[in-house]
Amino acid sequence: MLTILQLFYVAQAFYKITINLTKASILLLYLRIFIQRPFLIMCYAMLGIILSYMVATFFSSVFQCTPIPRAWDKTIHGTCISIPKNWYANAGFSIATDLIILVLPMPIIYQSHLPSNQKMALMFVFALGAL
Repeated sequence: MLTILQLFYVAQAFYKITINLTKASILLLYLRIFIQRPFLIMCYAMLGIILSYMVATFFSSVFQCTPIPRAWDKTIHGTCISIPKNWYANAGFSIATDLIILVLPMPIIYQSHLPSNQKMALMFVFALGAL
């Protein structure tokens, strides 16, 4: 059981890294596709927010307890942050950034000079990211 709890502890930190790097890769893809200056500024701002949050949540996962081994062994005397509150905050941030990343290219596509059916098809393809 101790080994499972240690693996869960490590997995929490790597989860925060992988989920945010995935979002960063989508934003980097947007930077290659779209060229409008306001859109690029928004993408860079989102990249900064997501990567900053990734670093912060990684360290909050690693140092969630003092001393660190208390994260997987509650018999050790020490303190921990509220794990459920941490999870809820992470979920809220993740959902919000997911929605922003999903909606970000839609106005650009809508304003493009493509025929209406192609606009809708392209918006649908980008909206598939919600799945």
